[in-house]
Amino acid sequence: TDSRYAAPSEAKARVKMAFENLNKWQFDILCKRIDSTARGNIGYEVDALLEAIGEDAISIIVISYPGSGRITSGGYLIVNGAPLQKTDVAKDPINPLKKSFIPSVIQQQSRFKVAHISLETVLEGTRVLQLELLNKIMQGNRIIVLDAVTDDDIEEIAKAMVQLIDYKIVPVDPGPLTAIYSKHMLAKQTDKKKILAAI
Repeated sequence: TDSRYAAPSEAKARVKMAFENLNKWQFDILCKRIDSTARGNIGYEVDALLEAIGEDAISIIVISYPGSGRITSGGYLIVNGAPLQKTDVAKDPINPLKKSFIPSVIQQQSRFKVAHISLETVLEGTRVLQLELLNKIMQGNRIIVLDAVTDDDIEEIAKAMVQLIDYKIVPVDPGPLTAIYSKHMLAKQTDKKKILAAI
């Protein structure tokens, strides 16, 4: 959509148009890619998707990209060992980011309630995480930001997301969550029966 530096209204319009075009293909999985340093119109663009999909749509945001030195803990984005606001992103001439607490960054741009799930809960595993996600959804949150410091953390989050069968889940991330969630969703939809042919 090339919407990172677009005006919020233009960013929303581009995302909505992209969704409408994709919707004609009757996709099974919809994911929203974002910048790993939280630049751009993330909240506005997530709002556009949630509005387009409907009231049962929930956005799960995991901005961590451990392989590229981006992790989140306590809701704070750490880039190569430094809080986001202490990196060059804070000096971006077009869209400087002065905060490292991702739920606040998203909430400033979104009209929906934003919740945060801590690393402590993520480390408890899939079942606990699934229950906490449901709890946040029941509290009226349409956007949920989760901590993750390793790829294993992201794997647990993806497994918990797959269990939320009553909702249309939209992963929002720089890539790792999208890949793992898609893998688990496709595996769930595939027939588990196997045939051994000995010839």
